[in-house]
Amino acid sequence: MNTRLDLRMILNYGDYMEESILTTIKNMLEIDLDDDCFDEELVTYINTCFITLKQVGAIDYDFYVTDKTTSWSDLLKDKASSFQSVKTYVYARVKILFDPPSSSTLSSYENLIRELEFRLGMEN
Repeated sequence: MNTRLDLRMILNYGDYMEESILTTIKNMLEIDLDDDCFDEELVTYINTCFITLKQVGAIDYDFYVTDKTTSWSDLLKDKASSFQSVKTYVYARVKILFDPPSSSTLSSYENLIRELEFRLGMEN
């Protein structure tokens, strides 16, 4: 393991938490960050993820994104340890809804989502 990379990740962890949720998901979906024509659809899908995260116990409050000003730290507040899992979960759910993968890859996404729901629910 690259110690320098690990140290950088630890030192900048707060920086990652300050990233916009919408911008992060657009980037992961490989959508041009200046292209806002899909933002309303993406925000709807992202907010659907938050409803499910609340239902499984990963978060215990209502939370909604309205635009690119909402950050991961706004969502996770004192649950920074869940950051990577929540980010992966939101991406996977939005990916399936927005840009469904092929059927052979879809089951991998669905398995990942189920596992993350279970683990995030157990953490909290």
